[in-house]
Amino acid sequence: GSNNVSKLHLFLGQSIHEVGGFSDLHNEESMNYSVANVLSVFGNKFSLTGEEEGLLKAADYARNSRKLANYAFADINGNGDEASGDGYKFRGRGLLHLSGRTNYQNFTTFYQRRFNSTKNFETNPSEIAADKELAVLSALWYYKTEVMSQININQNTTVDAVTKKINKAKKGIDSRKSRTKKAKDNIANCIEFDVL
Repeated sequence: GSNNVSKLHLFLGQSIHEVGGFSDLHNEESMNYSVANVLSVFGNKFSLTGEEEGLLKAADYARNSRKLANYAFADINGNGDEASGDGYKFRGRGLLHLSGRTNYQNFTTFYQRRFNSTKNFETNPSEIAADKELAVLSALWYYKTEVMSQININQNTTVDAVTKKINKAKKGIDSRKSRTKKAKDNIANCIEFDVL
């Protein structure tokens, strides 16, 4: 489905941001956040003191990946409650940080049909981070199903529009724009290709 260079530029800009560069394609979201990062990323769930109504103290979750992920990602994207452990089990993996039980289930269904495989990423989610082909393929699948199926991507498509489909809060928008511009500056418009 990535059949024009604009789709490639935007995919690269987003994925390079998500994994902090392509130095390690085996990327897995660590969730080992400092207090400042907990507040920056999950400010709607935490505060510095934890005294505000409905907010927890960030320091109680900082540097505890499992505890933070299980709380922050509970009851969203097909995950169970905090006690289920789904938040940590289905944290982000791959170039676009596939996350949430539902996405792992749906990617499994796609992969099994497309490649006549018995691999199950819901039961073995770490496999996406352990295999660079799966890291890339899961990102391309997500990009196709969650972005390209909803936006007609061409040379006029904005980074903001694509980011909103990948990260609703548009976290890291400046980095995403910078990395997309770099992809545009370094990849010629004459490329013709077809993926999946």
